[in-house]
Amino acid sequence: MEADSINGFFDLNITHKPDDKLIERIIEFNYRAIALNWIVDVSNSIPKKGVKKKRNSHANNENIIIFSEELFCSFNNLIKKYYEKLKIFLRITIIFNTQEQLKQVLSSPHIKKYDLVAVLPASTTAYEHACNNQLIDLISFEIGVSNYKPTGKFHKLLVNRSGYFEIAYSQALQSSAKRQELFTMVQYFNIYGKSKNAILSSGASHYLELRNPYDVANLGILFGLSEDKAKCSLSKNCKSLLLTAAGKKYGKTAIIVELIDDEEPRQKRTKLNSSDNISKVTQSISSLTTTEQK
Repeated sequence: MEADSINGFFDLNITHKPDDKLIERIIEFNYRAIALNWIVDVSNSIPKKGVKKKRNSHANNENIIIFSEELFCSFNNLIKKYYEKLKIFLRITIIFNTQEQLKQVLSSPHIKKYDLVAVLPASTTAYEHACNNQLIDLISFEIGVSNYKPTGKFHKLLVNRSGYFEIAYSQALQSSAKRQELFTMVQYFNIYGKSKNAILSSGASHYLELRNPYDVANLGILFGLSEDKAKCSLSKNCKSLLLTAAGKKYGKTAIIVELIDDEEPRQKRTKLNSSDNISKVTQSISSLTTTEQK
């Protein structure tokens, strides 16, 4: 798998339309891999029970763009341009309120085109469902959108199925009020989630919102993570997340192993299951050992 060969720092939340300045800053800061984030908001697509859908509502299912050819072309162009310097993955983030809304997106055949499936639960019920949904790789939080608090019971479900929780630090740079709210959210995560399976990312849409990975690790310590967990949230955890997501994406596979005959005669091949050959190997090892002792 492509992620298996990557060693270094990751940022798994970059705008799906990064400009050259942002990409160059990512490379300058020695990030080895990023994920471009395509956001799909279905939180109003299907009304809750007892709520009538407005006739002219923009929450029409046909208006929800889960995948576009423009996005795919832009994604491929970036891969070709920065192939030797940076590994680029594609991520979808779904904002939802109900189980039906989430199912609407996950049932799309286009969902397989993404390397990561993340969610922004807009309610406590949505958060609880996301923690228990095997198809969700990552749960995120955005101030002004998410309205939930992590709990020990459901975060344990998330961790047990190898899911991860994301903290996007660029929100803390926008205003003092948002910074305070983000720190409060992270404290809930530390208390009830024990800081397990944390991912630190930027959520950057502009190059000024990106920070050096060592500065981000220090910010993680301010968030309440240990030094080791802060570093893992930018490296080891991100790699594990991508590998787990790839396993879900490709599912079970079968490997067929066949013996390819070569020109060498069969009698000249070494047969390990032959007692004569095993005894010869044993004698050779014994002779080498005797020579070394002398």
